[in-house]
Amino acid sequence: MYSKIMMLFICIAWYVLQCQCAGQGPSESQLAVIVRKVDEIYHEPNGIYYDDFFEALHSIKVVTRATGNIPSLDEFLKTLEDREYTLTDCLNIVRFIVGDDTQQAYAEALFKRNGNTSTINFVQLSVVTYGIRFQRNMDISIHKEDQLKAALLKYTFPIQTKEDAIRTIIQNLNFAVLK
Repeated sequence: MYSKIMMLFICIAWYVLQCQCAGQGPSESQLAVIVRKVDEIYHEPNGIYYDDFFEALHSIKVVTRATGNIPSLDEFLKTLEDREYTLTDCLNIVRFIVGDDTQQAYAEALFKRNGNTSTINFVQLSVVTYGIRFQRNMDISIHKEDQLKAALLKYTFPIQTKEDAIRTIIQNLNFAVLK
């Protein structure tokens, strides 16, 4: 009796996963749509702008009938501003900005200066990253919050090349088989 129940459970799980296209990437026609759209938004010396990238994501989602909850650029930036960041988040972001782990202890000290040692808000995180940039003699000419938004965009959606953009789109959308 137990093996019959387990077999039934496995069959139902397999069916549900097939219906949701688990583990499947885009079909050839969907991939062609993605590549064509990325080619349209790629600007030769500068690469891809995030405004164009988010518009392309939504366009690709509609044309390919892909699923996924992709916010607009404004919604994404608002989400960044509204969330709380843990020490681990802070250290990962600093590592991304600096490119190595040399500033981890300093970032942790700046994080803990904010009184609440479990989380900090976006403004406090921008102060931490600004302090790290200042310490490392990195560019601080842009407003610290705008600079953090740009860094978090690159951290979340790495799209330096066409291949990066295609990979990011495939990773952030779920593709159904076209019939």
